[in-house]
Amino acid sequence: MPPGSHGQGNRRNKMRTGNRKKDKKHSSAPRILPKEFQCRCEDLKGYVYDVASTKGGSTYTRTTQEIARHVGGKYSQIGTYIHSALLMLVVPNLPQPAEPEPITVGDNKAEVTNVQQEIWKEQIRLWVKMDAGIKSTIKSVYDLIWGQCSEMLRSRLRGDKKFTQYSMLA
Repeated sequence: MPPGSHGQGNRRNKMRTGNRKKDKKHSSAPRILPKEFQCRCEDLKGYVYDVASTKGGSTYTRTTQEIARHVGGKYSQIGTYIHSALLMLVVPNLPQPAEPEPITVGDNKAEVTNVQQEIWKEQIRLWVKMDAGIKSTIKSVYDLIWGQCSEMLRSRLRGDKKFTQYSMLA
């Protein structure tokens, strides 16, 4: 056997085997392509929570930041609270307005003025409105985030034992 022919014969056989393997991949069965993900919010197109991501946690972080930016800009009074809640994963707790301090005028005993009382009432009214707004917006954001989840992730979440409890409290 000539010195150069030994390697060529093996190489030709390997090429034939490789071609047979390729032919098996191209069978007549129809290929099913994955359905393109359709997000619910057009402003958040391309930002998706998914199970399998080759980019590690960066996809989760970018999607969360983009949703926080979107929601923060959408709601004028409570947007900053919702924005920070999404990034820190903590529901904001608005501090209740403190009662007005009584003022001593001359020799009279300390009293709360009518102006102070009215200002405090207005602060309480705004506090109640903002607190209710934050709670309802958090529920809306749950739906928004659910809409940004891939079907595979939704399926896995639905399989969790506490899914019903979490989704009802959202």
